Amino acid sequence: ASAQSRPETLKVGVALALSGPTAPLGQAELQGLKLAVEQYQEAGGFEVAGRKFLPELLVNDPGGSPANGVAQAEKLVLKALEALLPEDK
Repeated sequence: ASAQSRPETLKVGVALALSGPTAPLGQAELQGLKLAVEQYQEAGGFEVAGRKFLPELLVNDPGGSPANGVAQAEKLVLKALEALLPEDK
């Protein structure tokens, strides 16, 4: 396979309550997301604007706390920015 046909990794970040009072809901959501990622990976990924991607799931647990949820979402955004923006040397 050529380098062009090799899928790129697309990291999908989510903040799910996997602990705390709403953990059962977060666990159910996580299972659904894992299943979707698995299905896309088995299918060889998906295509957007002529580029092929394989999803990778990044999960943060805010513990059912709204304040922690905001902090976890901010961490995911920072990870995305670090991946997109080169560091100045």
